Amino acid sequence: EKMEAEFIAREIKKIHESTRYTFNDIAIFYRTNAQSRNLEETLAAHGIPYTVVGAVRFYQRKEIKDVIAYLRVIANHDDNISLSRIINEPPRGIGKVTINRLEELAKMEGISLFGAVKEAIRRKLLSKKACRELASLVEAIEALSAKAEEEKPAKIVKEVLKRTEYIEYLSASSDPESQSRIDNINELVRAAEEFQKKSEEGGFREFLDRVSIISDVDEYEEGGGRVSMMTLHSAKGLEFSVVFIAGMEEGLLPHDQALESEDELEEERRLFYVGMTRAERLLILSWVGKRKLDGRLLKGEQSPLLQRISSSLVSPLRRSGWKPKPRAHQQLNLF
Repeated sequence: EKMEAEFIAREIKKIHESTRYTFNDIAIFYRTNAQSRNLEETLAAHGIPYTVVGAVRFYQRKEIKDVIAYLRVIANHDDNISLSRIINEPPRGIGKVTINRLEELAKMEGISLFGAVKEAIRRKLLSKKACRELASLVEAIEALSAKAEEEKPAKIVKEVLKRTEYIEYLSASSDPESQSRIDNINELVRAAEEFQKKSEEGGFREFLDRVSIISDVDEYEEGGGRVSMMTLHSAKGLEFSVVFIAGMEEGLLPHDQALESEDELEEERRLFYVGMTRAERLLILSWVGKRKLDGRLLKGEQSPLLQRISSSLVSPLRRSGWKPKPRAHQQLNLF
């Protein structure tokens, strides 16, 4: 999936630099929101401006910001903003009244919010339940802070999830988006693991610095046109001169949840057709031999939906230095 993202970024730069098409004329479609993380990071690394349509950018999604806030408090106990975000996330019965009392105590004593929490526990200024819950939070943060200098970043992220039971909280929710949010968190763990492989000496703080930089880029609005990124579900009614569809693999498109029902499989076919017909001039499809997604290693089998396309419309893409397996990348020329 990293090679696929690199391939797409390089093709976009080539199209932008050698044709009349602007970034506004280009779109990237994918089946699931979790696929966007690799694409977002790679486009940013290549200096390609982009916008995520119909969804929030990966590092701006609530669940990702929650976990990152935990990491920031672990790295810096005086980060009042991050602590305010996660003091009751997941819910632990710490309401606004309690938080206001803690903030007032911090202001009165001239200490951080974290210090005020510890002081309130010591002086028993809050209810027994609030003191118990906050004491557990303080213990977890201090224990992870002690480990942060020695453990790899992925281990710290996993420990945060374990101690906070964040995944369990999402799993128990009736929100239909809960599974997607769990998938996003698994992608964050994957990002930490990738960071470890690329930077053997890079520890927890270096990973947090990198995430912070990406988050800042996400919040920066740059003019001059952007590549549009979206799921296939968001693409209906839109048109672009150039369209990329990433992840053309069985189990992803069509999605594995649709493989047992003919009706759902037909809906996947319609979804792919919608994506294809968004391209006015050029359609580029890609798939990979293996992909890590949602914490799983998937073997990439070419989507059977591709077999429905007439071979007369298809021409393989080849790049200097790029050695894909036969038919690893295809483009449809819609002229």
